[in-house]
Amino acid sequence: MGQSCEHFLKFYSVILLLWLCPVWGGLSSGPRPWAEILKDEGRILVMLPLDEKLDNEESLQFTLPDGTNINLREIFSISGVYDLKTNTPLWTFDWGSAYKSDMVWSDDFSLMVIWSCKEFEFKRGVPLGLNFLKEGKVLKFHSEDDLYLKFSKWYFLSHKIQLGGANYMELITEGDQLIYSTPRRGSPSPMGWRDIGYWETYTFDMNTGEMLSLEIEDTKTKRIIAVILAIFALVMGSIVGLVVWLVRRAKPVKNGLGE
Repeated sequence: MGQSCEHFLKFYSVILLLWLCPVWGGLSSGPRPWAEILKDEGRILVMLPLDEKLDNEESLQFTLPDGTNINLREIFSISGVYDLKTNTPLWTFDWGSAYKSDMVWSDDFSLMVIWSCKEFEFKRGVPLGLNFLKEGKVLKFHSEDDLYLKFSKWYFLSHKIQLGGANYMELITEGDQLIYSTPRRGSPSPMGWRDIGYWETYTFDMNTGEMLSLEIEDTKTKRIIAVILAIFALVMGSIVGLVVWLVRRAKPVKNGLGE
């Protein structure tokens, strides 16, 4: 039963992939160049794609606080954090541009967390997961396989097979802590994507990348399992009852006159 269900999910997911690939190929051009300035306007974070083919004139244009328009690629040669007054690099790293929504940082840019996504390659050879950086150096890495404790097969993850599916539900900072919630798990069905109500929420120390706490939400999963077990018990009870009834009916009836 379990294997047949898994084979069905794989088959249905492959059909979805075949349908979505042409659409996804037309839409996925990867993250563009972008920059962010600190509130005190002393530092600027610059993210530039490894592949300059992802550059375009519009995304390279950036306006400084004094109103000066610059070309990011001409002023800054590599992703990193720079002194905004002198354009001197404070630290750089060999990461290309990531989506801004896939990054969080501390108030001074010294601590960063980047969700690496291989679909849009911005550091070659990096697996999927959370990368904790301090001044451009990776402190700790938590792989996607380690973060997804249950329902980790690709056909349970919407961002693997569904256009627009998210790599996470939440990626935010609270002081020096990172709150990361994995995607809600689901499964493909003829009626569309079905939420099965399971996800994990982690709290990490951004200074070290170490996990501080873990909360697991699986109440809906438990309810579904309970319903399945109840249905199974009902069906099995009905089958047993039917078998007993048939056996009893099949027994020959003794004729009292022959005794």
